[in-house]
Amino acid sequence: MLPVLAFSAVMGFVFWRQQREAFEARFLERVRAMAVALDRELEGHVRALQVLGHSPRLAGDDLRGFYAEAGRVREAQQTWSTVLLTDPAGGEVFDVRRPFGAALPHGALGVTAARVAVTPRAP
Repeated sequence: MLPVLAFSAVMGFVFWRQQREAFEARFLERVRAMAVALDRELEGHVRALQVLGHSPRLAGDDLRGFYAEAGRVREAQQTWSTVLLTDPAGGEVFDVRRPFGAALPHGALGVTAARVAVTPRAP
């Protein structure tokens, strides 16, 4: 009886270990897939922001045209709540959630965005 009990214990341990390794492999595969999906999502956001940042309308001070362009980009980016343009002092120039030319608050978000804009990009 003792050899059968020892054999059962060893086989139970081996089976448990194989199941755990299989679970960890599936979990790792899922995490990698999620990381790839997140990277692609972030790359899409970065590309959209780069397009806006290099807009000829923005460079040419055509704020009404840039507002319309930003609104179209915002519509294409379903997870974005808004596109906000601030001046170097942190004052909001426009927010696509509001009509162009509407009075805008001078809020903490604009100041934070201004700090980011003047911070050198990390290598």
